[in-house]
Amino acid sequence: RGSCNDCTGELGEITQGIRAAVVGVVESVGDPSSSDPLARAPSIGVTNVMESSDGCVSFSCSVDAVNLAPEPTLDTVTTPGAPTASPTARPTSSTVDCNEFQSSVVLSDSPRVTLDFVVNVPGSESNYEFSSAEEAAGGVLTAQITYEGEGYVSLASSLDGLMPKSEAVICLPDEDETNAVMKYFMADRNQALITPYDATQQTLLNTEVTQEGGVTTCRYTKLLNEDEEIAINANGSNTFVWAIGGVNTLSYHRGRGSVSIPFEQCTPQGVSEAMVVNQGGAYASYWKAHGILMGLAWGFFAPVAIVAAV
Repeated sequence: RGSCNDCTGELGEITQGIRAAVVGVVESVGDPSSSDPLARAPSIGVTNVMESSDGCVSFSCSVDAVNLAPEPTLDTVTTPGAPTASPTARPTSSTVDCNEFQSSVVLSDSPRVTLDFVVNVPGSESNYEFSSAEEAAGGVLTAQITYEGEGYVSLASSLDGLMPKSEAVICLPDEDETNAVMKYFMADRNQALITPYDATQQTLLNTEVTQEGGVTTCRYTKLLNEDEEIAINANGSNTFVWAIGGVNTLSYHRGRGSVSIPFEQCTPQGVSEAMVVNQGGAYASYWKAHGILMGLAWGFFAPVAIVAAV
């Protein structure tokens, strides 16, 4: 503390000590069983001292320069009293299978509704095999909606997080195989205004809806870019409106909501964890406004009206 008198340079040039960026390598993690404090302490070998302004952002370390300890294997680590396991070979490649789902999002906890998906784009070096139509559309979204209940399920692309003017994939378990999973245009909230697209626009692939053990599962593959439809962004945020029914036929929903999810195309290295940007969307705002107005109506305006009438 105080002034520095032992630093290299003229007196007064540095008044509160010296700051530097020190680069080092851990040479030993110490011996925790030793009674000697020095032996228990980790040992670091200093390899370079830099200006503090360089900081850690300017530091790079070659892996060859660090003597890493080998990872323990199953035949070298055992638990006392536990049966010895046979060593398992480590994978020689970390390449992911882009034919499998890479991301999962919980849309609702009660009842439980989840969305599993993977996005594949041509030129990404994924192992997904594209048809000519899929290449022309810029890729595909393969999705699976799982609803822990029995009823229809729906997932719709939306520009504003609302049901009107959204474009839905609706899964109806009681329909035949051809009509069970189809694309619909939802002009408004009125069920009469929810209509299937023309046959030429029914381009969904690998469609399937099943019910087993009280769980409804719907799976399909959709082209990312189609004429006169909301495009799906392979590497950006997409807004969806989801709904589930209490019965297998299209009817008023048992549960619904809106969600914005950032998508990322699948590569041999995989994808990042999908993070929900906004859960609830405009619907949540509408319900909040409804609650506030109802509270004002019954808590303030109704009593004032009664007093004024007396």
